[in-house]
Amino acid sequence: MKHTTENKIQILKDAIQKGIDSGIAKDFDAEKHLQYLKDKVKKSN
Repeated sequence: MKHTTENKIQILKDAIQKGIDSGIAKDFDAEKHLQYLKDKVKKSN
């Protein structure tokens, strides 16, 4: 399925709005998540 540039922009805007509407994450530990991401990168290298 081909997407025009305008179509892609609308899809992106819809996804952003969905994220905004979902509200703030509860029980999210940013430091723990950052460490998880760093560990994941180390394992993939």
